[in-house]
Amino acid sequence: MNPAGLVWGPDGALWLAMQNGFAQAGRIERLDANGTVKGYALPAGVTGANGITLGPDGALWIAASGTGGQGQQGVILRLTTRGSFTTYALTSTRSDAYRITAGPDGALWFTEEYGNRIGRITTSGAVTEYALPTVPTGSQCVYVLMGSFYDTNGQRCPLGITAGPDGALWFTESQFLAGGGNKIGRITVQGAITEYPLATRDALPGDIVQGPDGNRWFTEERGGHVGRITPGGQITEFPLPGAAGGATTASVSAGPDGAVWFIGTPARADVGGTIDRLYRVTADGTFSELRLPGSAGAVASGGGALWVAGVGQIWRVELQ
Repeated sequence: MNPAGLVWGPDGALWLAMQNGFAQAGRIERLDANGTVKGYALPAGVTGANGITLGPDGALWIAASGTGGQGQQGVILRLTTRGSFTTYALTSTRSDAYRITAGPDGALWFTEEYGNRIGRITTSGAVTEYALPTVPTGSQCVYVLMGSFYDTNGQRCPLGITAGPDGALWFTESQFLAGGGNKIGRITVQGAITEYPLATRDALPGDIVQGPDGNRWFTEERGGHVGRITPGGQITEFPLPGAAGGATTASVSAGPDGAVWFIGTPARADVGGTIDRLYRVTADGTFSELRLPGSAGAVASGGGALWVAGVGQIWRVELQ
């Protein structure tokens, strides 16, 4: 199984979303302060957990894949800290839910990677979906880290999403080849969308987070940078040190030390690179890095430390 997301829960534990893979169904795992791990099988009809966040109601909310896996009907799950699930099935075509975040309006907002939509769900389960602007057909959405291409008939492939201090949601668009994606998007709680294109062609922006400096920071699965976008839409891309022939940056988190942390590799993950490094970047683009004991899939901040999830293990990184 592949780690897809981490969040620090209201119970003082770390919660981990696991995607399906290698003939295994996805699951949710909880790591408590004593290092004890408890797993929760996903409800029937749910095959993988793609993103996780803490909701305003004190529960965990999960963006998930329904029957048929990625590219099919999506599901939003609510999970209490006692382990009780509530399932909200999405009904739109190709509504597979990818990432999820708490919004400024008391609702949860999520991306539909293959559905070309941003979704909103209230804590009572009412769903609203907003279509991204249309693009020419014939392009592809690519999920580089899995090494597979999916024909999305010109979809923009929204991936990461985060709430900004301006009262809007910010998200990434990761369409490949024919253009139309490769942007950072902003959506108001009323559903108005603005898009900001990246300068790097086919960068494939992935995850995005609200940084401690008031800007949004995002990763690029193929562009070799970590990026920053201001509230006014000005984008700066910082090249990964030591990268040759492209690089991959993946999961990103704001750290308790006022910096932004992300995982990545100076060699592209789709051509053999292993995501085994944890990077720190300051607001002025100064980098430092830490070599991890193995391949990583997600990073998050909580309890005064950084947490990194690998395949079959979780690392706690103490900040000096």
